[in-house]
Amino acid sequence: MNINICIFYCLSHSLLNLCPGNIMVNIFGKEDVRGKRGDRGPIGPMGSAGPQGPKGQRGEPGASGIVDLYNWLPSTILENFQTDSEECCFIIRKSGDDIKKDKKRNIVSWKSKSNSSLLGDYVRFKRTADITSQSLPLKTVTYFADGRGYLTLKKSMFQVNNVTLTSTYSFACVTFKVVGDDLDQCILSNWRPQQEQYVFRGISASKKEIRIYGCADEKKDYFSIVHDSTIWTTIFVEWAENGGTFDINDGEKKGTFIVKPSTELLEPTAYIGGRSDHSHYFNGYISAVEWCSILDPAKDCCFPNYLKKLIIQSQYIDDDEEGVPPHKMLKVT
Repeated sequence: MNINICIFYCLSHSLLNLCPGNIMVNIFGKEDVRGKRGDRGPIGPMGSAGPQGPKGQRGEPGASGIVDLYNWLPSTILENFQTDSEECCFIIRKSGDDIKKDKKRNIVSWKSKSNSSLLGDYVRFKRTADITSQSLPLKTVTYFADGRGYLTLKKSMFQVNNVTLTSTYSFACVTFKVVGDDLDQCILSNWRPQQEQYVFRGISASKKEIRIYGCADEKKDYFSIVHDSTIWTTIFVEWAENGGTFDINDGEKKGTFIVKPSTELLEPTAYIGGRSDHSHYFNGYISAVEWCSILDPAKDCCFPNYLKKLIIQSQYIDDDEEGVPPHKMLKVT
């Protein structure tokens, strides 16, 4: 027995001396005869929470819900605002019945698409701009390729009753092109002969200038803007207690002016294409006229920029685009 132990010890010692220290010996035998792996043991108890990590950087601000509505539903928002909120919206569409003619094919009225009430009144109705009795006959409506249209005015004007331009807050957006050489051609105004008794507002133009009436200036009652009005021009004007603004051709020109405090007329009336005494006739093209008045807006209330852009862009006409008069007109009726 002692001899066997001695032999085993000698053999083991000899083998260890022959094997380098970096060689691993599988003490479990061959892989193909290893036993089956046992079942996984139960999950241990959850450890305590680690320390809170550092605060991440602030992300970009997300868009507001109203911006998403403007981006996804621009036509719906514009249509609803023009129909239900604006005081008047005079536009011309080939597919609509905006222009009414008599049996002699003379234009007698221009229908507003707005269905709003007069300030302080709950009765809603669609207004019309009626040709005044002293106007020259107006027959022609010209349409662009996209279906929008315009009128050619020359000593012809429209009268709109039960409207106001001199509220606490008012805006107007018009699209026009001047042809005549007169210096102060009225596009939109509520001027009356007794003008010294109240503040009137309006927009007029000549070939090289646009005038905004309702401005607080010691020397004149209008704000002057140098502009080439012989091209199609869209101007958006705001009159508010905290100041006035204007935007020409969707940002081509922008600015501010001081507004005269408003005074209301007993019989509010507005005129398109001239003044109430049949002076300052507009000689050129008018495609759209729309405005809105708010009696008591919230303090420091600003008209939404996205809605302003929708209105401007819906009226805007690019002089370089195909179909712009007098070169390529689609249809004249």
